[in-house]
Amino acid sequence: KLSLRDKARVRRQLGSRALQRKDYAKAQAEFEKLIQMNPNDPGVLVEIAELQRRQGQNQKAIATLQQGIATQEKAGTKADEGWYRRALAIAYDSKLPAEVTSTSQALVKAYPNATNWRDVLVIYRDTTRFDDQGNLDILRLMRANGALAGERDYAEYAETASLRGYPGEAKAVIEEGIAKGALKQTTPFVKEVLAAVNPKIAGDKASLPGLEKEAKAAANGRAALGTADAYLGYGQYAKAAELYKVALAKGSVDAATVNTRLGFALGKSGDKAGGEAALQAVTTPPRDQLAKYYLIWLNNQP
Repeated sequence: KLSLRDKARVRRQLGSRALQRKDYAKAQAEFEKLIQMNPNDPGVLVEIAELQRRQGQNQKAIATLQQGIATQEKAGTKADEGWYRRALAIAYDSKLPAEVTSTSQALVKAYPNATNWRDVLVIYRDTTRFDDQGNLDILRLMRANGALAGERDYAEYAETASLRGYPGEAKAVIEEGIAKGALKQTTPFVKEVLAAVNPKIAGDKASLPGLEKEAKAAANGRAALGTADAYLGYGQYAKAAELYKVALAKGSVDAATVNTRLGFALGKSGDKAGGEAALQAVTTPPRDQLAKYYLIWLNNQP
């Protein structure tokens, strides 16, 4: 009589032979019997997921990968980064928006490295319709995670910030890009942006206290939002947070936008609890998903 280990070995051999013949249904059936013998073998679940994918069962494949990840973590071991990335790739290639959301969040929660953050946020941006303001908030989050990569990212960010009237932010991004070797001081584009923003910065900064006073006396929150955005661009996060709160209190602004930026400013100021509360208040699409990514960033802050 065969032991359980011997039976498992036979099932694996049968599954492997079926796989070699490209009989994916047979291979899947054998591996599913194998997982019934040992439900705590995440490696087998990952193999089953790949077989499901080969048969076009993409939602099942993602669910099985997620089961494998959960099984591995339940055993006290972190699941392989490749499993998370595979689940996201299947979801993205299959155009399954709900699964793209769940797998992308799981990836950057488990492995919040720059490459994963860039991939996740680029996918999010490419599948979501955002104006320049929304795109700026995505680029800000990429920068906060060290996920800006190459000349294109830095150039897009700097140009967008410059056009939206944030000269300090544009200059900071250009300087960071040069420091990281993504931009060159001699590039015509870099010279052009710096020539546009450098003359504006001193006057822009000097105007902020007056604008702040006017914003606090205004009938609505629009001036407070604009002034807060300017402070955010200069990295004055506590001051920005103060004025975002004024903007929310006075109204006539998009609360989802303001709360996204308030959460970021508070997080940068070291107020994680306040940042979390602001980001959790963002419940309307498409910024609700962006706020969830900001929350993941926030929870990774020391």
